[in-house]
Amino acid sequence: MQRGKLLEDLAQSQNCFISSLRDPLKRKDVSAALLRAEPEQYSLKEWDYCISYLSGHKIQFMTIKDAREFLKQTGGFSGETGRGE
Repeated sequence: MQRGKLLEDLAQSQNCFISSLRDPLKRKDVSAALLRAEPEQYSLKEWDYCISYLSGHKIQFMTIKDAREFLKQTGGFSGETGRGE
């Protein structure tokens, strides 16, 4: 993924539209692709927006590391965050 907007790069990597990234059948692949992304390529704001969009809940993390840890713990963007809103 090149420097740019995280959701756009994620959709491109999955060969789909951004709206298709929320498909429950894609959750595992999308989460894995997010974890493969270089953390420093994207701002914390982009990580927040991307995970919020995918989960359907407004989420704000303190660090990119926290965002990535959330992905690891939840196995994706289940919407059951325990954070934000």
